[in-house]
Amino acid sequence: MFEWTETGLYGLCSTLVYESITTTFYGEGADARSIVNELKILDTDVHLLAYPSPCRWFKLNLIRSKNKIAKRLSSVDVNDMEHIFVSRLNDLANGIPKEDIGPMKTATLWASYGNVIPSIFWTYFYLRYYPKVVDIILREIENASS
Repeated sequence: MFEWTETGLYGLCSTLVYESITTTFYGEGADARSIVNELKILDTDVHLLAYPSPCRWFKLNLIRSKNKIAKRLSSVDVNDMEHIFVSRLNDLANGIPKEDIGPMKTATLWASYGNVIPSIFWTYFYLRYYPKVVDIILREIENASS
């Protein structure tokens, strides 16, 4: 049985987006839920990559998470998917060494989350505090569907 846990608006947006983007890009074989925790660590610590310190001091969890995600994504076969983004990603993957495919997919996935989650957060926030906007959107939908 699923138990609801309150996480706040940003946490809710993150939860809604992680699995849907991962499944859209890499299909059911990507096991999105196993990637989420590693992506959260990566997202939390990514600023450490800008520091000129050695990896073993501050970046160990970051490097470990990045490698786990890359390993999982490099084993996902997306050649049979027909999504245009996935086909472009496959075209890019054909031109790089095999060991770089996982890191490329990790970077693409992380960048997608980084752009979408704040957008959804501010959309929900705006809709919550300005209910008139919801009425306008509903009218637009009704006009478009008639």
